[in-house]
Amino acid sequence: MSIPSDWWHLAVAIAVGLLVGLERERSGHESVGARTFGIAGLIGGVSAAISPIAAAAAILTAGILAAVARFRDTSHATGNTTEIALVAVVGLGALSWTSPALAVGACVAMLALLWAKKPIHHLAEDLITDSDERDALIFFVAAFIILPLAPDVDLGPYGALNPHRIWTIVVLLTATGWLGYVASRILGPRRGLAITGLAGGFVSGSATTAAMAHRAKSHEVENDALAAAILASFSSLALLTSICWFVSPDVFSALIASSIVGGIALVAMAAVALFQHSRQGGVLHPVPRGVNRLQPASSPAQSPAVGLSASTPEPSVAASPDQEPVTPRPFDLKPVLLLTAVLTLALLLGRWGADAFGTTGITAISALIGLADSHAAALAAAQLQAGGSLTTVTAVIAIAAALAANMIVKMVLAFVAGGMRIGARFTTLMVIPVAAFAATLFLTTR
Repeated sequence: MSIPSDWWHLAVAIAVGLLVGLERERSGHESVGARTFGIAGLIGGVSAAISPIAAAAAILTAGILAAVARFRDTSHATGNTTEIALVAVVGLGALSWTSPALAVGACVAMLALLWAKKPIHHLAEDLITDSDERDALIFFVAAFIILPLAPDVDLGPYGALNPHRIWTIVVLLTATGWLGYVASRILGPRRGLAITGLAGGFVSGSATTAAMAHRAKSHEVENDALAAAILASFSSLALLTSICWFVSPDVFSALIASSIVGGIALVAMAAVALFQHSRQGGVLHPVPRGVNRLQPASSPAQSPAVGLSASTPEPSVAASPDQEPVTPRPFDLKPVLLLTAVLTLALLLGRWGADAFGTTGITAISALIGLADSHAAALAAAQLQAGGSLTTVTAVIAIAAALAANMIVKMVLAFVAGGMRIGARFTTLMVIPVAAFAATLFLTTR
């Protein structure tokens, strides 16, 4: 290395230590401040310049010194974060000698964790439950143990079943549901029903629509609940399009324009529902600030929707001022296994229908599957297209049929759960998004 390059790497090592030290010092750790951390980073960089063995010795020595300092601190008033951060800075200083960009990136990640002390503690102490921990463990087993071991070969009748691909879709669906679930838990009830509706749509649009329609019977949150039901369809459409992108880029390309137009229309109709006048005097009826709009579900919802929400609790329909919203748990084991079964059945039925009845058969079967879960129908059609059994246009038509059938289910659920008035409002609001999606699909596929 040239001399300027050597000095640059050492400068990065010092800068990494100073940044972490400044954060620790501003957090009230005056005994170990910016200068100490800066020197620690420099030690790591110099030791790495000498040899890898010297770098390892420097990190080990820093760890021993941190442990001794901690042992001599009899007050134990604070945690071990500062000592561990000091050892990490020595390691990052050593890393900066060979990969300064990676060292800076790791430093930024560590600073983010240090700055997020309060939110992380709030999440762990107030928001995460024992069930959440168990579900997260199930997900990590599914994503990092089962998925790598799943064989990436075509099995079963017609060679329609690929365990690795099926399980990948399961992991993607549950991960997406987890993002919505965490968002609704963190943001809390004051963010309204919209967050819960949007999150629930990633898990089951049909079940969320039924829950929100029932919730809309309460006049105070009628508009908010209807908007949430529409946003559930938006997130469900976004997830379906993502599945197509993963399985078949050709189907995704044919579907993306109509999905964008339909998604924009759904968001617009959700805004219309949110600000529509109430039936009493033509005045708006937003929920007063500070009033909770949801409560945790007390029992599993009964819904014809098949998917992750088949045995998970839904948002309740009664309000309580001191409770927070709860969306369906995406990592519950039974729904994950049920989703796997639905996806497998959809793939088998799709391949059989295409082989036995051709285009008409796959469209009809896709609509039948869509009555239960439009995502499973989309997966089957997209995979058939990727395997050469269907043309792109036929696969898109089959997916459209599944979406149409699923939309009919949502409208029926809105009438059943919310009554005639709520069902009629929901149906009316969904006319424009459905028409926009269908018209764009017709223009782009003809």
